[in-house]
Amino acid sequence: VVAFAGGFDTAASAALPVTALETAAVPKPVSTVTTVSTELEGDAASSGADFMRPGDKFGTYAKNAAPEPGFTDVSIHGNTRTFSVTATSPALSHRTVARLLEASPDYSGGPIRLLSCRTGAAGASAAQNLSNTMGVEILAPSDTLWAFPSGRFVIGPDEFTNTGVWRLFTPGVKP
Repeated sequence: VVAFAGGFDTAASAALPVTALETAAVPKPVSTVTTVSTELEGDAASSGADFMRPGDKFGTYAKNAAPEPGFTDVSIHGNTRTFSVTATSPALSHRTVARLLEASPDYSGGPIRLLSCRTGAAGASAAQNLSNTMGVEILAPSDTLWAFPSGRFVIGPDEFTNTGVWRLFTPGVKP
């Protein structure tokens, strides 16, 4: 089994986070409104904005996922509070990500499926803040998001344990 998530690569061994950015968790209240599903899989290439460095395996695998109807996929590394282009690059705020999206030819507006680890976790503020800034719904994973070459996603502590969910964040809610 080969899966890739948030800056760490696994091939039949336990994955370790690359930086504290990927594992940082700051408790803050979050208002998630809907749990959508635990696993999505597909064959069709997904359209959307990819803010990962070229060759990033997660971004490559995520492009193989079936699109979620009504949502644009956005691939970027993240944690409960912030985002980054690589697991070791400086943190980007939700405001910076919003500006990147608004300037991207790959995003034409509307709801976003945020392919970014733990941005929808309990106590997280990243997805809600991005939703508020962009004025759109954000679908985000509650735990580490693992992408497989087939485009299958698993949300959980490792690529074998699908215990997480997709959470829907709506604009206008205080994180």
